Amino acid sequence: MKISKFAIVVLIGLCLSTVQIAYADQQRTDRENANPYPMQMIFARGTDNTLWYRVIDGMIIRDWESLGGIITSDPDAVSSGPNRVDVFAQGTDNALWRRSWNGIGWSGWESLGGIITSGPGAASPETNKITVHARGTDNSIWYKEYNGISWGNWKHTGGIVTSDPDTLSPNLQLVSRGTDNAIWLYTTWNGWESLGGISNSGPSITKRFDIDVYTAGSDNALWIKKFDTIEQTWMMWNNLGGIITSSPDATSYGDYTDVVARGTDDAVWVKSWAKGSGWYDWWSLGGIISSGPSIVTVQT
Repeated sequence: MKISKFAIVVLIGLCLSTVQIAYADQQRTDRENANPYPMQMIFARGTDNTLWYRVIDGMIIRDWESLGGIITSDPDAVSSGPNRVDVFAQGTDNALWRRSWNGIGWSGWESLGGIITSGPGAASPETNKITVHARGTDNSIWYKEYNGISWGNWKHTGGIVTSDPDTLSPNLQLVSRGTDNAIWLYTTWNGWESLGGISNSGPSITKRFDIDVYTAGSDNALWIKKFDTIEQTWMMWNNLGGIITSSPDATSYGDYTDVVARGTDDAVWVKSWAKGSGWYDWWSLGGIISSGPSIVTVQT
């Protein structure tokens, strides 16, 4: 992957702010009461097509920083162990590329090969293990696994999809948009099944107590569909509002969930949920991005 000669260019929206985002008072209180409040990283492609990221460290929101490279898809990140983050994206050669953070610094870009036609979806089924899914040239899902030592060969899952996939740890439930614009779920025990809906984006999947699937609806609002783990059934789609211009990405930790997406101003916007308080209003994390964002909670 080429490192952009423009990587040192300061993006107006990405590097302007050293100011912390002001949450609503109750939201700030809830987040301060998280024990402990985790570190999170948000990744996105900038207007120079390089990868940028921003760290939320406790209640401190750090400046945007460039990780260089030239990427051609939404990035996706996963934390597979304490102070370990891997971020993946499609390169200009249509291969899968990644960079890794070890708690101290970042590795260089590494090609994982393949020819992919979507952004990746990464998950960690076990500590220090990673599975990355992406759409291949046949429009079906392919995946590549890291066993803690080395990467295996690409393997085939199948299906015909029209969006980036997203994957949930540890059982690797996979979601993507089908040719009917509905969201489809793949599991090793049930195969492919439709979750319905009419989606304008790729989906994201995460788990608090129940399994939650998010996508942009035909109205460009954020929608959620929940799997009730007690009743063992999928609920109806529910509108969470907003106007988003990218696929959403979600992360859950303890009693909290954060969902990020690009807004109409090309900034990163966040919608947060806390047990006992429910969903908060959208708030802006700033930046000027040219992809959907990815958010990851760093294991400690």
